[in-house]
Amino acid sequence: MKAWPVFRTPERTCRPLIPGITRSVISTRSRPPATIARPWPWRAPNSKERSDLCADLGEERYNPVIRPADFLTVAQTAAAPNTFFPLVSGTTFNYRAVTPEGTETIEFTVTRDTRKILGVTTMVVHDIVKLNGSVIEDTLDWFAQDRSGNVWCFGENVADYEDAAEVIAVNQRVTVPAWTYAGCLNTEDFTPIDPESSELKFYAPGIGNVRTINPDTGKRTELISIRKK
Repeated sequence: MKAWPVFRTPERTCRPLIPGITRSVISTRSRPPATIARPWPWRAPNSKERSDLCADLGEERYNPVIRPADFLTVAQTAAAPNTFFPLVSGTTFNYRAVTPEGTETIEFTVTRDTRKILGVTTMVVHDIVKLNGSVIEDTLDWFAQDRSGNVWCFGENVADYEDAAEVIAVNQRVTVPAWTYAGCLNTEDFTPIDPESSELKFYAPGIGNVRTINPDTGKRTELISIRKK
């Protein structure tokens, strides 16, 4: 089992993020329901795509050394969370998107459960996706924040390639059903599995992801509420 940094500080965001995901750069799967529900149209990258990818991400194997002492406890993480991806136990983020198939809702809950992986105590996140009220994806994700403020996702690698993100704008003002947020970070997320496809994500300070846009389909997934217990 390996771990990957899923949200770095902005100046270091243009680096490999999580391998093996199809919908979000902030989750990795112990099993691949997302791959079954909404698969990327897989095709082997051609030589130009490989060259472009290596130019962006580098050619060295991604194999970070995990030192448990480098990571914060759950209490320390809650006291000083990552600005754009805060992990505070008991917080639930609710998202909604309108698709050709119907209304999709996402419930992203930072639970109070923990799991020790590679010597690091990780926080368990429960991610439920519903289409027209029926569950189409139900996953558990494991996150931990290091002492530099980076958020890592711990889990199994379920695909052969890594997703990546690039910061394309800062200090953005974003209005979604939940609120109007200033100072947002805008990233473009992409995957070598389908280099022509990407997602635009907007992260609000102290909140996290508030909007996701698929440029190809126009699908917009927006934060509608936050609930804390």
